[in-house]
Amino acid sequence: MALIGDELYVADTDALLRFPYHAGQTRITAPGVKIVDLPAGPINHHWTKNVIASPDGRHLYVTIGSNSNAGENGIAVEDGRAAIWEVEPRTGQHRVFASGLRNSVGLGWEKSTGTLWTSVNERDEIGSDLVPDYLTSVKDGGFHGWPYSYFGQHVDERVRPPRPDLGRPRSVPIVPWARTPRHLALHFRREAVRHLSQRAPLSDSTAPGTERREADTKLFSCHSPTDTQLVTRWTY
Repeated sequence: MALIGDELYVADTDALLRFPYHAGQTRITAPGVKIVDLPAGPINHHWTKNVIASPDGRHLYVTIGSNSNAGENGIAVEDGRAAIWEVEPRTGQHRVFASGLRNSVGLGWEKSTGTLWTSVNERDEIGSDLVPDYLTSVKDGGFHGWPYSYFGQHVDERVRPPRPDLGRPRSVPIVPWARTPRHLALHFRREAVRHLSQRAPLSDSTAPGTERREADTKLFSCHSPTDTQLVTRWTY
């Protein structure tokens, strides 16, 4: 859900809806107004959606998970999926903002740069140690590899037909998770920080569980929305 002024936006399983809301309300009885249809359908492998408003309230960003684990249902059923959409809330006009993200489950803005970050649930069935879920910054037009590659530039040989031209995405900052809660809320702890986006991506040798020296600059923390307990805090 995302609140812009007195309008509450809800990313439902198959549509983005708008409801009237006033501060102090504990119940909404008005029917939702559909802003735009969201990919759903009879397969609907990853059916949950997330939504966040841009800092100026002009756009909404909606996460839409893939319709398969690693493209096994065919690429045709992935149209508009494994992506983050940018939606104009008044008109419903929309476009794919970033793609190749198997199942984004959390969104947060880093305020000093205006960069959007997301946590991503990665693919299954490669083994007990692969593939690590991750955090990454998201840029307009960015492609993050799914389904052709995972965790940077590791090609997934299971995907047919292969696309060597798409299996080597542009390097992006990646923070691995040993374990990722299914739904995360990202909370940036300080506006003035040294950003992961300004540093080199983690190398292949940086595996989940690798100890990192804690620095003084706290980047962000991640909380379960159903519990105030701190799940993970990264420092860099």
